[in-house]
Amino acid sequence: MDLRKATLLCFLTVSTSLPSKGHCLEAVGKGPIVRHKEKSEVTASEFTSKMVQLPGLAMRYVDTGVNGQAVILLHANTGTLESWKHQIQELSNRGYRVIAFDRRGWGESIGSPGSELTISVAEDLDALTRHLGIKRFHLIGVAGGSYIVLDYAAWKPESVISGVFAASTGEINEPEVLELRKRAALPGFEQWPHFLRELSPSYRAANPEGTREWKRIESTSRQAGVRFQPTLRTPNTFKKLNRIKTRILVLSADNDFYAPPALMKLIHEQLPNSTWSTINNSGHAISWEQPEEFEKEVIRFFKDGNQIKSTAKER
Repeated sequence: MDLRKATLLCFLTVSTSLPSKGHCLEAVGKGPIVRHKEKSEVTASEFTSKMVQLPGLAMRYVDTGVNGQAVILLHANTGTLESWKHQIQELSNRGYRVIAFDRRGWGESIGSPGSELTISVAEDLDALTRHLGIKRFHLIGVAGGSYIVLDYAAWKPESVISGVFAASTGEINEPEVLELRKRAALPGFEQWPHFLRELSPSYRAANPEGTREWKRIESTSRQAGVRFQPTLRTPNTFKKLNRIKTRILVLSADNDFYAPPALMKLIHEQLPNSTWSTINNSGHAISWEQPEEFEKEVIRFFKDGNQIKSTAKER
């Protein structure tokens, strides 16, 4: 039997909490889901990945378990939780509790057939936070993961301390957005391989090893038959964005062919409590190409929020 199908069958027939030590995976002749790599590498597998049974879903996730503010990472359509290896390490070292997960139908998170069309990522995220007992958290999304930052912040603003909306079109189909994207489009762009669309020429030239690793993750990211775009609870519209009062960092990449800075600026203007910043020398895969700069911007944004909160208390 196919490993993913066998795992799904096991998890979806368990009515109690998940047994320890990867019981379901051992039941199909496999060990726990952890891609162990060399100790010298900074990867998500340095933190034990786990499987949890959620409604109609066996989800793979990482939780560093640090006693600090929780940060939840939302991967791109071409990624999995492994795409966040740099950020998991750095944010954990800074004292944050970092959680990353494979979306339903991505990586090793297996949902019931077709469920990714009817159950939104925001709902799965909410189920995971309830399972972990986390009431307040930061959200960081990149590309398709940023769609969910907006979707969740609009749905449950009381749970979101702040959000990072990075290198993304937001899945916003307003006429202004569509027209800007049309003007910026490169001939034949949609037929290019994903790595050409998302990794900048400079990165590919200077980082062949990083390019190979990105391509490896992308090749195993989306499961067969799962549509490319994540399901939202409600469409992301300007009207919806205008209602989001949560602090949002809009983080653009100067060489992003998908979501050029002009497009990101347009989205920034629709978010009433957003901050703008740009990372240079990066393509669409902003957190992968420029992890140190990405983390600096995110941590500075988090700290600014803490200072605002402290000043408000003093008053």
